[in-house]
Amino acid sequence: MIELKARDLQIGGKFIADYYSMHSGQEVAQSNLYKIALGKTGRIWLYSTADNIYVQGGPNSDGFGGALLEFKLQNGCDSIKLKGAWHAESSGLFADTGVDIRDQNLTIGVIGRARSHDKGRSVIEDIIWFDKEPVYGIFDRVDKLAVKLSHERKEVLYYHKQSMGGSSCGPVNYKEYHVEAN
Repeated sequence: MIELKARDLQIGGKFIADYYSMHSGQEVAQSNLYKIALGKTGRIWLYSTADNIYVQGGPNSDGFGGALLEFKLQNGCDSIKLKGAWHAESSGLFADTGVDIRDQNLTIGVIGRARSHDKGRSVIEDIIWFDKEPVYGIFDRVDKLAVKLSHERKEVLYYHKQSMGGSSCGPVNYKEYHVEAN
C-alpha cells in the first residue's frame, strides 16, 4: 500500500518523504492474478490493476534481466510464462489493446512552494495542496495539477507523487515548462 502519511500534513507545512524498502520486481509481478489481452502489435499483455501491467518483450528481450516469469491468470487454473517481460503503464496497454484502465492508477501527492532535502529524502515545503489519502485516477494527475496551479499562481511550484511503483518529484516552472494541464 502507498505509505504517504497525509494525517500529519497541513497547508503551509512541510512534507518529508519516507524512506522505503526496495521490493523484488519479479516477486511482485508473480504474486498477482492477471487478465490477458493480445495487442495490435501481437504482443501479450497481462494486467491486474493499473499498477500491475506487464507486456511480452519479444526475441532477446531483457526485461527483468531476461528472466522467465510465470504469471497466474485470474481464472485460478492457468498461468503463462513470459521471458524478458517488461513492466508497463496503462497508457501503453490502452494504445495496443484498447483496454482502458488509465484512470485506475493509485497515487498520492503533495504540492508546495519550495523543495529541499533532509538526509537524502525529498522535502516539499510551504504546502499549498495535498491528498488526504491515496486517490485512483490518471497516473500524472498530481503533475498536471502542479502545472495548472503554477500557471494560475505564476510561480515555481514543487510536487512529490507516490504510487505502488515508487515516487517522483520535481519543479514545475510556469515560465520554463509551458505544459498545458487538462
